[in-house]
Amino acid sequence: MVYVVTPTVLSPLLLFTQNVQLLASLSVGLVSAHYFYEWVHYTLHYKVHTSGYLNYIQKYHFHHHDKAAMKNFGNTSHIWDVVFGTYDDAYKNYSMSQATKKSLITEKPSEELLHAKA
Repeated sequence: MVYVVTPTVLSPLLLFTQNVQLLASLSVGLVSAHYFYEWVHYTLHYKVHTSGYLNYIQKYHFHHHDKAAMKNFGNTSHIWDVVFGTYDDAYKNYSMSQATKKSLITEKPSEELLHAKA
């Protein structure tokens, strides 16, 4: 998807700016941000995190999945939820149930996941 959206969004900018270096930089930035987002999302669903940034964002993200589907959409930060009014600080008291852990955490190495789909 990112490979379709990036050129579609940035192509009109090329017409206006005529600056290929600017477009290349923006493209690399958008693709890098997308891959960071996907890495965080994969990591959140891979195992339970008990400290640091991944613990914070996992509680935030799983509160969205488990308790407040219309709140806390952010997957790497809560900034946009604050901007759009979808921030819910109840995530701070969120505790993952065993059922949620079973349904949202894989705890399988990537290699096992690849073989399971084959």
